[in-house]
Formats: sequence, structure tokens, C-alpha cells
Amino acid sequence: MKPELETFTVVAAGAWNPAIVSPEWLASNVIQSEPVELEVAITPAGMVQRIRSASLLFVPHRAHLLVGVLNHPEDLTQATMAMAKVLEVLSHTPVSAIGINLGFSVQPDGLSQALHQTFAAEDDTQLNRLGWEIKTRDISRSLAGASQHLNLRLRLLADSSAQLHFNFHRDVGSAIEATAWLREQSVPTMLCTARDIAANAYGLHHEAANE
Repeated sequence: MKPELETFTVVAAGAWNPAIVSPEWLASNVIQSEPVELEVAITPAGMVQRIRSASLLFVPHRAHLLVGVLNHPEDLTQATMAMAKVLEVLSHTPVSAIGINLGFSVQPDGLSQALHQTFAAEDDTQLNRLGWEIKTRDISRSLAGASQHLNLRLRLLADSSAQLHFNFHRDVGSAIEATAWLREQSVPTMLCTARDIAANAYGLHHEAANE
């Protein structure tokens, strides 16, 4: 099970003004110690603005702000603190939810028997008899812990590789509440939680991103 860097993100849902979160604003208010650069991509959904520092990626959108990592999973702690700083400075921004995300991939030769059995469904044989090939299988779990809410998503692809996505989620009433929640979180603890679930519920073991 390897971490997928593009999934290591912090996302604040709300009503954002993307024009405010500019390279100049970020350099002045959030990441003074690193140079930043702007990228603009044209997608079917329209123009997407992406701002990079040496280690973080900022993607402002009207419905959310995303802060991701570029180099190492451990940089998610820095992304969390950067998001907290944005929310602290823009404390009047309407924010309705905040989430810290971790994603992992599993190659076919690493797929455990426990995870394979998790995806087995009673209708597989019937669907195959009807001429339908199952391309992907998705399982979602909404989990409540002592002090956390975790949305867990499992996906099995046609090539027998798998993906696990962990979303540590909190509904909030304001940017101030979101900032306070972020400052209470420990990314290393979340990583340990994700790896513990993967190992003990699904028989998967952690590999470094560069292995």
C-alpha cells in the first residue's frame, strides 16, 4: 500500500472568492519563506487556477479551497497549517466543512485476501451470466470514532489494483471553527489511523511513496 501524493489534501468547503487567493496574497500572508508561481489550466469545467510553492499546491475554487502536497506525504502537516492560516486571515469567509484527506494505492500483487473478500458480492455471478463485466467496485463507509468522523472509500479496479481514500471530516459553522479544528489535528496520528485500519481490517501493509 503506497501513498498517492495527489490525494494528500486539505479541503475547506464554502463560498470562496478565488481572486483573493492569489500568488501575491499567499506570499504575503501564508508562505512568506517560499517563492510561489501561478499555473492556469483550461479544463472542460472551465479555467482552473493552481498556485505552487516549493512544497504545497493551492487550488482556489468558488465552492472550496484545496491545499495539497507536492513532494512528501509528511508535508500534509504543513498543508494543514497553511489552510489554518488562510482561514485565520480570511475569517469572514463562509465555510461549511473542512476535511483532511489521505489516499493509498495497492498493486494487484499486493491485494490481500481480506480486501479481495471485502469486494466480493452475491450478484457477481448473476451479472456475469447476464453479460455484464464488472469494471470497478466501490465501497463507502461513514465511521464515527471517539473524537473523529472518518469517511472511508475503497475501490477495486478491473486490473485488480485497489485504492483506499480516508477523509477525516468536520462540519463547521464558520472559518473560525474550521481553524480551531485544524489546529487540534495531528497528521501523523491520522496516518497511523489509516495504516492501522488498512492493516487490521484489510490485511494491507504500508510502503514508502518512493518504493
